[in-house]
Amino acid sequence: MVLLLSILTIGKCSIGTNYNIRPKVDERVELLSIVFRLADASEYKMCSLKAYSQKIDSSFLKYKNHQTILFVKKIRKENSIYFERVMSIALHLKIENGIISLNEKLLKTDINKRLGKYLNEFVRSLNVFYKESAFNEFFISNEEYYKQTENNFQIALDKIDFPWFERYYGEMPNINFNVVLCLNNGRANYGPKISFPDGRSEVYSILGAWDTDAKGIPSFDNTYTRLIIHEFSHSFCNTLIEDNYVLMKDRADQFYKSVKDKMGRQSYRSSKKMLYETLVRASVIKYLQSHIDNKDISENLIEYELSKEKANGFLGIKGLVDLLSSYEQGNYKTLREFMPKVVELQNSLLAVDMLAEIAKNSPQITSSTIQNDDMNVDPSTTKLILTFDKPMNTWNTEYTFRKNGNKTLPKLREAEWNCETKYQITFIVELEPNREYSVKFPASRFFDQEFGNPLIETFRLNFKTSSAINLKTKP
Repeated sequence: MVLLLSILTIGKCSIGTNYNIRPKVDERVELLSIVFRLADASEYKMCSLKAYSQKIDSSFLKYKNHQTILFVKKIRKENSIYFERVMSIALHLKIENGIISLNEKLLKTDINKRLGKYLNEFVRSLNVFYKESAFNEFFISNEEYYKQTENNFQIALDKIDFPWFERYYGEMPNINFNVVLCLNNGRANYGPKISFPDGRSEVYSILGAWDTDAKGIPSFDNTYTRLIIHEFSHSFCNTLIEDNYVLMKDRADQFYKSVKDKMGRQSYRSSKKMLYETLVRASVIKYLQSHIDNKDISENLIEYELSKEKANGFLGIKGLVDLLSSYEQGNYKTLREFMPKVVELQNSLLAVDMLAEIAKNSPQITSSTIQNDDMNVDPSTTKLILTFDKPMNTWNTEYTFRKNGNKTLPKLREAEWNCETKYQITFIVELEPNREYSVKFPASRFFDQEFGNPLIETFRLNFKTSSAINLKTKP
């Protein structure tokens, strides 16, 4: 367990806070993640680290029909144990002398809610798997890999302005912060909390990994700044929403119906979770705005983040960010004190009107130098140029999604916007002869400059190269 800070004070800023921030790969978290991977939980089958994923499978696939895994499959469905709930269970456990048990120092409210009548049986069954699969031996065998991963993450963590939490939220409850890296989790990230009978809490930012350095060790880019701020902010924002939810519920329920599909795809299946995420995401953008002098943060990035959240269904995100600016500039001591203004704004939003505005002003791709369904594309083609009908936000230069996996995605050498007109983006690609390709340019990744609206629809490009290079090379 990694102690980041422990503060008892309340107010805009306390003096002498010690930020001793160290990331850690936690055996409990890795264990539960792998157990649920074996139980075919889709959110725990997203490991992006090929070598590590192969190690997991070579060590544990033979236990796929183990009694513990079959038991987990049963209770997962019956008790709705998904996503963050799995990580929350892990944090309520302890492993000492090769034995897994409940941490008796913690309140059992959350874990009882997760496991109910199966609590004791779950712990017993998990012990059986832990011993028979020699999980501790697997964990120890990867210690050097974990240590190097932690060192790589420390570089990203050192860039975070942790005193911002107290400056922004205006209060620090009696909590400890912990950073945990879960290498099996791919791009999934969670922000659970555990509590003690004396009122203390520990909040966690459990982060996945998806890129590696030249040595094959997980590496962490500037994206993790937003993720760390996001996950820790849940520990502040969720409570603020819960304390005011009764005042927002009716209008929030109506709003949620209009964006239910988008929220559902992100696993936010209630208006309350939508409100959690709205306040958290707006607060992350406030962090970016307050650190605009940082070389890794630009106005263009902030505009992109605003547009991305709007495309994700958080339609009022810009209005909330603007409102929170008046909080920062005002005489409010805490965000809690300002929450009536947030409630008032949320209750004024009409999703139907906002969606109509987006549909009216959304950009679209008007042309592509490679035509969709062209089955005779010259394999010497090196440029794919997309043209839009509006000037675009030029922060994004990637196509990151594909229809049938990596083998169908053209090799990307570089990408660049025409920053004078902002109407075109050029992808420098490498194609192979007699090969089918499928590329997807998601609507939620490309935004116009004026309104910050996403593409009117996702653009899909399917094509096949000819078996020989044409004498007259196309662009």
